[in-house]
Amino acid sequence: MNAEFRIKNSLKPYICFKIIIMKVDQIIAKSIISSGAEIVTCVPGFGGTQVFQTYTNLTRQSPVFSFHEEVAFASALGAAVAGKRSAFLTKVHGLAKAANAATDSLYMGLNGAMLVFVFEDEQGSHSDNIMAAEPLLKGLRMPYSIPEKENLAEQIYLAFEKSATLKIPVALILSADIVY
Repeated sequence: MNAEFRIKNSLKPYICFKIIIMKVDQIIAKSIISSGAEIVTCVPGFGGTQVFQTYTNLTRQSPVFSFHEEVAFASALGAAVAGKRSAFLTKVHGLAKAANAATDSLYMGLNGAMLVFVFEDEQGSHSDNIMAAEPLLKGLRMPYSIPEKENLAEQIYLAFEKSATLKIPVALILSADIVY
């Protein structure tokens, strides 16, 4: 056995890999992109703004924020009705303002899929008051989940699949603090 063969075979048990550490806004933005979302709307707000800016940087788009929550929700909804995957990024107050469109979305039927990323400002540090997302979503009867940070990318993908299966938007409740 020659020396070259021994060296090559002795390296086989060692696997080299690179660890990439991403911030949560990057994980969310990359998951939206890899899930096939083509339309992403955002009303500026704690949590959603950071994710939207990362999304637009990754897709090389100029960020165009919406300043009317119901219009932003309806734009993402229209894309999903037309067969696209879409996302709406908002804080809880924004979802409350978009409640008319949100309620309508549950009866229209989607040909694509839509996720509603609802960012909670649990300390009220960037909001007029503290508003919880879960009671609002229960009242709207919109399906939702509260993903864990550990497997966030997978949960975003599964939420898109759930939306496509149910043919209605699905919400994800996230703490706005985790994007920092």
